[in-house]
Amino acid sequence: MDKLFEDKRANDLLSRVRDDISSLRHDVTHLMSHTGRHTLPDALRSGREYAKDGIERAGRVAREHPAGVSLGGLLLFGAVAAGVWLMLKDGECRGARQPSETDA
Repeated sequence: MDKLFEDKRANDLLSRVRDDISSLRHDVTHLMSHTGRHTLPDALRSGREYAKDGIERAGRVAREHPAGVSLGGLLLFGAVAAGVWLMLKDGECRGARQPSETDA
């Protein structure tokens, strides 16, 4: 390689930096391929197992305590229904307070 600088120290540092960049590029390539082949599939596999365990636990709870699950479902349904009723009631009251164009 042609020397860019007359300074020996600068040439040595430039050579070391070039080697470090080459090594870094090589390591990043290996990191990306390893992550794609091993790390991500392992994480997805463990996430799938976690979700499967959660579904199985919920099924066991539902089989062991059917009244508790149905009571909880009823309470949730009642809360949602009450929220919808309050929103609709508020809308009707607001519409009743404001005269429409046909009333004028």
